[in-house]
Amino acid sequence: DLQLGMNEKLNSHTEMIGSLMEDVAIIKTDIEFIKGDLKKKVDWDNFHALERRVSLLERRRPGNRKMVH
Repeated sequence: DLQLGMNEKLNSHTEMIGSLMEDVAIIKTDIEFIKGDLKKKVDWDNFHALERRVSLLERRRPGNRKMVH
């Protein structure tokens, strides 16, 4: 009887650990996506900052002609 109770508890704990491992794997994947999105956002912000700087420099350049795109 004691052995049966211990086996049931062990099986229950094994199932809970398996469930937690699946949850942790999902969380890790979500974190990787979030990290990637944050990196892209920083890169995009840096791009816009550089774009503004180049625009200002082009306007200040002597003899600057408007370029046709």
